[in-house]
Amino acid sequence: MNFNFPLILPSSKKIRVPEVRNRDIFDLIKYCMHDDIEGFNTCINNLIFSKTDQLNIVDKFYTLLFLRILYIGDQISLPGNTISGYVDISLNEMLEKFEKIEIPQVEIVVIDDFTVELGIPTKIYFSSIDELYFDLIKSVKFGGDTIRFDNIDETQKDLIISALPLKTTQRIIKFYTALSKLIGEIVVVTRNNTFNLDQVNLNFLSNQPCMFIKQLFSQDLNSFLEFMYHFVNKIGGTFNDFLDLNINDCKIMFNFYVDEVKKQNDELKSDNKRFK
Repeated sequence: MNFNFPLILPSSKKIRVPEVRNRDIFDLIKYCMHDDIEGFNTCINNLIFSKTDQLNIVDKFYTLLFLRILYIGDQISLPGNTISGYVDISLNEMLEKFEKIEIPQVEIVVIDDFTVELGIPTKIYFSSIDELYFDLIKSVKFGGDTIRFDNIDETQKDLIISALPLKTTQRIIKFYTALSKLIGEIVVVTRNNTFNLDQVNLNFLSNQPCMFIKQLFSQDLNSFLEFMYHFVNKIGGTFNDFLDLNINDCKIMFNFYVDEVKKQNDELKSDNKRFK
């Protein structure tokens, strides 16, 4: 089993998150470079969420934000009125905001002979508005049977949804409207008039969270490849060895190398002085 670590989410769930290796970052950078949000979404689901219990969209966003801080850094730069033209924003402060978010409660609606449980979405990317609406369904009860949507695949979900009364859609839209008031506009960056920094809101009932996370993982591919090249040529090993490590381990080892070279250079300078 690959290394993983525990993480407590805004919903109070505790999950174990897999380590993100350099090859994973490499893939994510390429999806970002090609502006492929569908591929990016599939990659993060396979990489991070395939072995966890089904999480809601806020928990997923929090997990991805935490991983971005851990493996890439805790700051981003946004355009602002400074000497450099940019303002540094702390992602740790953003993370703290999400730790305090109250996850909306589920709602039970009865439609003819069906009892439908509605709640916050679990997907972080939606290919259509219908996909978003139907992702609000958590379970359906008919007769004495209750079917949990987190235990079945998409094909089975479609079959159950097609059997629901037509007026179910109206109840879903009503729930969606109410939910939008709670998590429709969450402030992730506060306006700062001094630095002419605009406020940034995220609507968690849209693709904005996924697009925002994609931007956070969008890094310069040339810089990544350059670091890989220098690591392999200075530290040793192969490119596959580098890709099997995480970026923090590589930086620590590279710093060991830099310190060792500096120590050797200082010793050479000291020896040269003695022989003068």
